[in-house]
Amino acid sequence: MGAPKRYVPKDRPKRLWILLGVGVFLVVDAVLIAVAMGATHARSEASETLPVASAPAAPASAEPQPAGTVETTPAASPEPAAIVAVPSTRLLAALDGSIAWRATTGACPDASASPELTADGGYSWKTTDATGFTDVTALQRILVTGETRAAMVGLSAEGCEPQFVETYVSGDNYVSYPDELESTWFTTPSTPSTVHSPAGDLSTPCTTVVALAPRDADVAGVLCADGRVFQTTDAAATWSDATPVAGAVDLAATDSGYVVAIVGDPACKGVALRMLPAGDAQDGCYALDADPETLPGNVAVSAADGTLWLWAGDAIARSGDGGVTWE
Repeated sequence: MGAPKRYVPKDRPKRLWILLGVGVFLVVDAVLIAVAMGATHARSEASETLPVASAPAAPASAEPQPAGTVETTPAASPEPAAIVAVPSTRLLAALDGSIAWRATTGACPDASASPELTADGGYSWKTTDATGFTDVTALQRILVTGETRAAMVGLSAEGCEPQFVETYVSGDNYVSYPDELESTWFTTPSTPSTVHSPAGDLSTPCTTVVALAPRDADVAGVLCADGRVFQTTDAAATWSDATPVAGAVDLAATDSGYVVAIVGDPACKGVALRMLPAGDAQDGCYALDADPETLPGNVAVSAADGTLWLWAGDAIARSGDGGVTWE
């Protein structure tokens, strides 16, 4: 009896191919998985090691600023306010180094005329009553004509018209002299841009005349509210070119020209005195502890017989050298 035959299924070759295909698939799949895992690992390492870009840090300030604070540049210090001259409430007129008259003034008819006289250089003053004798008010000018004589131009209590009064007895009595007005220099508040000269009522280059300084019947100077000084030599018919003087608040005639009182001058804490024409004269200075803005209208200056008089603040001072030294 022969050996039995081994049974071989008919689909065996087919199954071999299937198994082979599955094996190849598993190998390929394993390779792909390995590659994928490697890439992921590489990306992970890269993300851990690469630096992260950031905005540059702001420079540190010198001092920490509170939250919400905006740093600003400090504003520049304001410039001192410009001095604007106004008609003075004070009148001062001297005869020499000892005798002088002064008065305060204001609106007509409320400002009574009570001029004061000194005969000892301003150490003592005698009060007089021009209003009581003549009904004159609001004095505009004082003229000293002698040791016991003085004339004033003011405004009448009735109608506030220009009025000329004079005393021959040191203010113990006053008399009105209407005829004297025509030949006298004066200004009036109702016509601030004009002056009255011996030639009549004439215009000036000023919008407002702050001070009038006659030297004689034909020659006079005016100070305007804007600080310009003008001179006339023909009784106000014509006027010179302007001389600007910053801070000028009063003007007076001298033997050789004019003296200007100035406030707000950086070189003088108080009231500066400047001669016009300037020539070789040294500017004077009267030291005064006062706010310059309070001085316009409260300064009066006069010059006579080589002596300069100044009334500023509560002080009356005299100088024999143009304001360089004072007593």
